Amino acid sequence: MTVAGGENGPAKGADPGSGASTSILSGGWRDAIGKCCLGWLLALFLVLAFVLDSRTGVINFLRLPLFLAVLLCVRGDDLRRLWANGAARWFILLMAWLTLTLLWDGVGEDDWKILQRGIQVLTLLLAVFAVAARQPGWQAALVKVFVLAGACGAALILWDWPGGPAAIAGAFPTLDRAYFYTRGIFTISIFTGWMMAVLFIAGFYLALSSAPRLALVFYVACLLFLAVMLASQARSAWLAAGCGFAMVVWGRQPRRLGWWLAAAVLVVGLAALLSDDFRSLLATSFDRGNSFRVAIWRNCVEQLLAAPWQGVVGFGLSASTVNLAGGAEHSHYHNLYLNTLYYGGLVALILYLGCLWQLVAAGVRGRLPWLWACLLLPMQLAFVVDGENFFVTPSAMMLGYLLPLFWAMTGWQPLRHGPDGAGPTGERGPALSPSSS
Repeated sequence: MTVAGGENGPAKGADPGSGASTSILSGGWRDAIGKCCLGWLLALFLVLAFVLDSRTGVINFLRLPLFLAVLLCVRGDDLRRLWANGAARWFILLMAWLTLTLLWDGVGEDDWKILQRGIQVLTLLLAVFAVAARQPGWQAALVKVFVLAGACGAALILWDWPGGPAAIAGAFPTLDRAYFYTRGIFTISIFTGWMMAVLFIAGFYLALSSAPRLALVFYVACLLFLAVMLASQARSAWLAAGCGFAMVVWGRQPRRLGWWLAAAVLVVGLAALLSDDFRSLLATSFDRGNSFRVAIWRNCVEQLLAAPWQGVVGFGLSASTVNLAGGAEHSHYHNLYLNTLYYGGLVALILYLGCLWQLVAAGVRGRLPWLWACLLLPMQLAFVVDGENFFVTPSAMMLGYLLPLFWAMTGWQPLRHGPDGAGPTGERGPALSPSSS
């Protein structure tokens, strides 16, 4: 049936301009905004996050231009599509529950600051899904921007490297580590290491999947990522990068996995033999003493056992996680799962695991692109020994983990083009529909 302003155009005898007017009134201008600028703004945000020598500037860009664009272009059917996505639904419920826990200790100024961080996370989630719906062909470009902008950031960090964490702590014992590492999303060394690990995995994946000339660019980028990651002495990042490296080779060139692993061991061994600085860096990293992880985790468990009801509903996202272990003060419990359990209780932990389960189920059905699995699984391993919470200002937690998590939710094929995923082959499984659960 043909109706005025419908998909088949205005009805016979209707005002010729009524179709356009109806389209505008029905929200067509939202699509126009989304198709015109949202992909560009998301790409610009990625660039600024890595290269801008101002953390505040990155946050303000996310709060203002990107937030306003998302606010203007998102429609009711976008929200319904988001809610219909199983993994996204669990994550939204998690964010809602953590927000609710802010009320456990009353309302204060700090709660508003934390709530702003949650809005930033949801802005990124909505931006990813809106671009997926309106500009699906942007995926390959966005992943490349993500890696190449990260390479620029890594080069800038190396250019002005202040020294490793141990050296800084020895030379400036009274200064906050974040003072030395601030550049866009980069703050303390562990966040820098995580970000470099994720960029290395993504860059190596693209290198194995690209034409020779472009592959060379990605290999050079991977060297930059490795250099910064090793210099940051973030050992959990080393674990993530090693796991991701093996997964990428197994997914892209499974018959060469043994050769790649042997080459990696050989390169590290030669570097340790030929470079005194590299050998010293490794020795310092492994001789940094007891990290007191077990004692820190015990502190969290004792807190939860002492207040069983808080173990169910959490102490609240604004509750302090400062604890003492080994004579040192620690700001959190160095385990994403324990931190989630502490802040939001079993409710929050179940919601988070539900989100992960949806992605695992998609992977079992062959609907999770392999790149996202290579990024997310290694980070889950790293989060066993570190990780704070999901309500973050733009940092390596957001772009190193949450951004790939959101991309995985949409099921975008990073090497395919077009709204139906048609294009270069080699990815595992069909594209995961945003409405799949």
